[in-house]
Amino acid sequence: MNPGPMNQTHYKYWPKRLPKSFAYPQTPLHDFLETTARRYPDHPGIIYYGRRISFSELWTECLCLAGALAGLGTTTGDRVALYMLINAAGFKVWSAEIESVLYRHPAVLEVCVIGVTDAERVEDVKALVVLKPKAIGKVTADDIIEWSKGQMSAYKHPRVIEIVESLPGTGTGCRR
Repeated sequence: MNPGPMNQTHYKYWPKRLPKSFAYPQTPLHDFLETTARRYPDHPGIIYYGRRISFSELWTECLCLAGALAGLGTTTGDRVALYMLINAAGFKVWSAEIESVLYRHPAVLEVCVIGVTDAERVEDVKALVVLKPKAIGKVTADDIIEWSKGQMSAYKHPRVIEIVESLPGTGTGCRR
């Protein structure tokens, strides 16, 4: 028996008016994004939890990611898995969501949220935070943790905050 898609059991429930396959363009996704970023640079490409990321910002982030991956030795054709979700005690936490909340703290200049291994919770939420100059020496990691508890669900707030002078980046200023 041919294991191809036409013989999959779910097709017996497939609506007759819909094709079981479709032709898709051979153009890579990044080409579509680049074209859209050039045509509509200020239009929102992503809106999530009130944060708007324009197509040009999204394209810049993609270039930063590509540069970072190249710096790690990946080449065209390599398969790469990217994890943006943190598994905190079985709950899925999106790092960008936590970052968008932490950016609302008046002392936070920059932030990067990551998952760190935890024996009990699988992963914990950790935030690397760059403070605004006027907050240096006045605001502590514990202050930000306590503030964050009132801003998000218990499983989402960072358990660990590390105050850093700057976030790592590339020569072009790309982060992560």
